[in-house]
Amino acid sequence: MFGKQFKKLLSRKVFSIIVVSLFMFMNKAMMIAMFMAIIDLPSNLYLMFFKPLEDISCSYLETGDVLPSADTIKLSSKSIFFIETSCRGGLDARQACTIESAARSHPDWDINVLFTAPATEESLKTSKALLEPFDNVQFYRIHMVKYATGTPLESFIAQGALNRSQYPIVHLSDIMRILTLYKWGGVYLDLDAVVAKPLGSLAKNWAARESDTSVCNAAMAFSIDDLGRRITSDVLRDIGSSFRWDSWTYNGPGAITRVLRNVCSTLEVTRMNAETCNGLEVYDPEYFHPVHWMQAKFYFETGPIDINKSYVYHVWGRQTRHLRIQSGSPYETLAKNFCPTAYNVHLQKFITRPGLLDNIFMVNDIT
Repeated sequence: MFGKQFKKLLSRKVFSIIVVSLFMFMNKAMMIAMFMAIIDLPSNLYLMFFKPLEDISCSYLETGDVLPSADTIKLSSKSIFFIETSCRGGLDARQACTIESAARSHPDWDINVLFTAPATEESLKTSKALLEPFDNVQFYRIHMVKYATGTPLESFIAQGALNRSQYPIVHLSDIMRILTLYKWGGVYLDLDAVVAKPLGSLAKNWAARESDTSVCNAAMAFSIDDLGRRITSDVLRDIGSSFRWDSWTYNGPGAITRVLRNVCSTLEVTRMNAETCNGLEVYDPEYFHPVHWMQAKFYFETGPIDINKSYVYHVWGRQTRHLRIQSGSPYETLAKNFCPTAYNVHLQKFITRPGLLDNIFMVNDIT
């Protein structure tokens, strides 16, 4: 009798040890997925049960900002869009450099800066003062649920599907950039880049490879003609039907690449061009991503750069935001040439000079 009880107790202890061990090695995302699967938690109730891994609660706020609604953007064939999806409600110095470089190289284009978070006069004070000389720069607020109304992702957004994402800020950005081009048409650029050449000579609909296997969504242009609308619609539907809340790239570069493989009737990204893609041009990495993200520190270390090589220099902010700007670095050279106002007013203060103590700041929040 005692032997049977001992074996039963031992088996329970072994089971308990196994369960505890599993929870110790499970990351937060895995635990959330298991819990949601068990209780079938609706996505729009997610925030009631879990602290988000990243905060996008600000994107649901309808009041508290001073910017006009993005729904009032005027339709233009010459538009460049930037989207800020954090809850900061302002810009940092490198983002201001990006916008200035676009405004300088496109004086007759509309430069639209969209915020998903509420912004106040105080939070935008320095940013607006810095960019005030450029009358083609306009700030707008995206009201997320309303913005998606009438698009293929209307119900997806309204039901709060992004709330279950492991990377909500990234996924929000992935979706908003495609939604924006679907609604208005134009050029989208990430805020971690420097624009070196006018983009007007490029095709009406284009994307850019970041490698031989993937098309990047950090720089792209889709018009509201049949081809542009087909691609943006297909990307939105792909995201809505196969959204991966646990993947960094699946809903962004992954979605663009999957759709273009269908549009271009080829699985090989290097074979995508205007001839194979029904008029859509897919540019080589040298146009927008001359440095691979794995070598992105190149921009912030002392050394030369050919500033006439690319249209846009994508500096891969996620990988480089922690890096100090070294004196004589490619990024300093780009900033001096293409965003001199941001450089002189803010960025110059954050350059690490030889013989000086290392600057503790990496990305200067100027708001």
